[in-house]
Amino acid sequence: MWNYQQQLRRKVSKTWYIIFCVYALLLSLTGGVTFFYNHGFYAREENIKKMEIMTT
Repeated sequence: MWNYQQQLRRKVSKTWYIIFCVYALLLSLTGGVTFFYNHGFYAREENIKKMEIMTT
């Protein structure tokens, strides 16, 4: 009985560990994509403003 409970705990903890790792990976990827997209968008806006100032 005790051996079965230990095996069950290992399976459950391993499952939650995998779920947590996948969640952390997805969170990191989406955060990185959002950060770099916004940073690139901001740089584009600044370049457009500089070009407008130079042409006027």
